Amino acid sequence: MKSSRRRLLAGAAVAVGGGAAFAFRRYRNHALITRGFRPTRVGVIGVGAAPGGRGVGMCFYVTPHAKVVALADVDKTHLQNAVDQIYDNPDTYTDYRELLNRDDIDVVIIATPTHWKVKIAIDAMNAGKDVYCEKPITLTVAEGEELKSAVRSTGRMFQAGTQQRTDARFVKACRLIRDGQLGKIRRIVVELPSVTWTEPGPFAIKPVPESLDWKTWLGSAPTVGYQEERCHYNWRYWFDYAGGKLCGWGAHHIDIARWALPDGENHPSRVDGQGRFSGVQGGYDTPITFELNYALPNDVTMVVRGGKPKLGKQPGILFEGEESEFYISRSEARGKLAEKLVAQSDPQVSAHHFLNLIESIETGAKPHSDVDSQVDSMNTCHIGNICLRLGRPLQWDADERRFIDDEEANAMLTRKSASESDISPVSQISPVSDELSAASEATS
Repeated sequence: MKSSRRRLLAGAAVAVGGGAAFAFRRYRNHALITRGFRPTRVGVIGVGAAPGGRGVGMCFYVTPHAKVVALADVDKTHLQNAVDQIYDNPDTYTDYRELLNRDDIDVVIIATPTHWKVKIAIDAMNAGKDVYCEKPITLTVAEGEELKSAVRSTGRMFQAGTQQRTDARFVKACRLIRDGQLGKIRRIVVELPSVTWTEPGPFAIKPVPESLDWKTWLGSAPTVGYQEERCHYNWRYWFDYAGGKLCGWGAHHIDIARWALPDGENHPSRVDGQGRFSGVQGGYDTPITFELNYALPNDVTMVVRGGKPKLGKQPGILFEGEESEFYISRSEARGKLAEKLVAQSDPQVSAHHFLNLIESIETGAKPHSDVDSQVDSMNTCHIGNICLRLGRPLQWDADERRFIDDEEANAMLTRKSASESDISPVSQISPVSDELSAASEATS
């Protein structure tokens, strides 16, 4: 089975055509040459449920360009499923700190629930690893400040998994809009997808699966009995662990909307709106549908809607300028700029986004989804959720990262961090084996 997977991956690499194939060769050769013909060594924390877990999915994206040497997850079943799918035969851990203790890992990919990401990212950078962190990268505004501080103090590279910043369609569209191709932007409409669940709860408390370390999975979140609807994919719909679709997809489309505006002119000063919640005690608590209105500089309004898309087949972004308008999603483009873009998003964009991080590590250049831009986009999502939860307009000071004259709202900018969670220390972290050390020296 592993040999067939290897052929499949090789075939996928060959199948990348045109400019994408050029990017693959350029990035890969650059990484190999500057590392002395040693591929980048990767550890993945949070592999996810098979077959669609984002962590294990990233293993397939990076395998042609890097070697996955270790995996960590608090669910042993997920770990085994991931090992069965990956050609590299990685070592496995249920405590991510043991993975970080290894000195043969260059880059860590983090694909855990959001409430663990900043803690793990900071630990990884303090351990000398560069980081690729899946979105959403923060649970709160306060976490964003902690993350930025860690990137600066450690000097490590950090790339958020918002791969649309590497997708040629979105890159070119944002550049053309910033260059004034639509005239002055007056209004932006961002559509985000509907929730995927059908029943909001309440959900039964069940015995914890033997394969899962539920206490560690919860981390800094409140202690609750195990409900399968709380973990794995559906953690996205609980404020204890994430921010619903506003954060999950806002990390993509709100980020693109902001990126199309000039730097310094894309921070909101006010947010107003309303959302519909299930209201079920013990059930999903993030918004089901919502509409928010953000006031941006220069009289620009950004409308963010969550629910069934109205503008296109998929969630997308409409830019309304004084001279023309333009709509873009991952599968559609309409308006003045459409003919200047390729028809579809690059199917290999996640691989190329990871390779952009490798290039940044080698050259020192800022990665496409750098920590500052991504924290700012996440903050836009966070203040929207706070507005929806409080049910009233809020004034926002983007420089101070605080609401103006609203202590109730400001209290929601932070929550207990994962670093404060009651997690037992690693009693004895095994050193890297002699065999691994020798292999590392031989390939350095």
